[in-house]
Amino acid sequence: MALGAHTPLFLPRINPVEDVPWLRWLLSPEGTVLATVLLLAGTIALTTAWLRIRPRSDRETPPMRATILLWSVPLLLAPPLYSHDAYSYAAVGWMHENNLNPYELGPGAVSGYFRQQVDPFWLLTPTPYGPLALEIQRWIVVLVGDHPYLAAVAMRLMAMAGVVMLLWAIPRLARWVGVRGDLALWWGVANPLTIMHFVGGAHNDALMVGLLAVALWVCTRGGPWQSLVIGSVLVAAAAAVKQPAAVGLLGTTALCTARLHPEVLSAHRASLLPTSGEPWLSQAWPDIKKLLLPSIVAALVFAASFALITWATGLGYGWLPALSVPGMAAGLSPISLLGGLLASALAGIGLGEAAPVVKGTLKYAGMAVTAGLVLLASLRVLRIGGIAFTAWTLLIVALLGQTVHPWYILWGLPLLPLAGMRPEVERAALWLTYAVVAYSLFDTGTRSGQVVIGLACVVVLFFIFRDRPVPEGRRPSGHRLRLPEDHADH
Repeated sequence: MALGAHTPLFLPRINPVEDVPWLRWLLSPEGTVLATVLLLAGTIALTTAWLRIRPRSDRETPPMRATILLWSVPLLLAPPLYSHDAYSYAAVGWMHENNLNPYELGPGAVSGYFRQQVDPFWLLTPTPYGPLALEIQRWIVVLVGDHPYLAAVAMRLMAMAGVVMLLWAIPRLARWVGVRGDLALWWGVANPLTIMHFVGGAHNDALMVGLLAVALWVCTRGGPWQSLVIGSVLVAAAAAVKQPAAVGLLGTTALCTARLHPEVLSAHRASLLPTSGEPWLSQAWPDIKKLLLPSIVAALVFAASFALITWATGLGYGWLPALSVPGMAAGLSPISLLGGLLASALAGIGLGEAAPVVKGTLKYAGMAVTAGLVLLASLRVLRIGGIAFTAWTLLIVALLGQTVHPWYILWGLPLLPLAGMRPEVERAALWLTYAVVAYSLFDTGTRSGQVVIGLACVVVLFFIFRDRPVPEGRRPSGHRLRLPEDHADH
């Protein structure tokens, strides 16, 4: 994968590969075909290896952390994979360092080579990322100096910080909920999507999710009120990287509230779906009363922490109007894809003027469904559990949004195994992983001008997944949330 990434699709026009004789050939048309084949074949090999090392009770599992790190090392110095976002991060960091407000100007305002590999689609758009993300990007640009390509590669420092947080927090959270730590790491961090898009793509989403995982872990330790304050600060930091992390505030609050009320903690279901015969809102009002004071404290700490980060960076709240920018590209969004199909069908029968109305209606319908599902989950958050609530709501927000990029799935997927997945959920998560990996392969093949190769990889990957289904009726090792007294020694 690292070798195959050295292609004009992922490299800027002026790059260090031109000075390496044995790599320079990959920039030719013939070399680009070979590089694409290497990248896609390597990704299929990575996915196959992931399926083969699935933790099982009848065989020894390789050390999961070491495996993840070994898979990541070859990609650390490779060009950013499957996306040009890291080049945008570098351009935005350069803008911030040179007193150009990224919330008012797009990377197209940058002179010189910092703008050359930014996706043209985003050249004139302001950045929607939070102030902490922009400040970290500025630090990395200062660290690297006036070297645009190296600055883009160095954005992996930010992403890898998030991956390391996940490697540290997920096994500890797994012990707390009674799930096998190696299985949780296999699902969430060894997952090929994590290696492809967090490590390979260097997306700042990794830092957001890592901070959220640490915040959840903090809320399982120490005094509940102290944990609530520290957890809220960490959620504010995650939201200052990327705003969807804010939904995790209710998850951390629920964890601390449940520890204040052991009878609630022992009743956690850890699933978004109710058990048979259980009314959705049976405990809503008593739970709301228990959550009221902790929620107020958490909201105040969150708001103060976010405001402090914003003040320290000097960037203000210009990201608010820029939140519409990601919606300009649909990606994998089911809502946008359905709207596009209906618009095409209407145009085909001579009703093209109705297409914008249909697309707009679907957009707002998707927003309403998302808000409704999050609200229902919020009313049951003490029944669902803080960790499961965070995982499910992040997945809902990601999948039902106007824009869905492959790495958005990783907002909630690393935390999902901690929710005690039912077999049907495991199967759905497995095929979701296949669908997103296959999309990345086909998209890369198409943009490289190798559509047939991309399509062939999708077919090969399908048969690999089909031959390794989730065993019927098998659940992860017993899911059981422990009571506070189990952790008195901590």
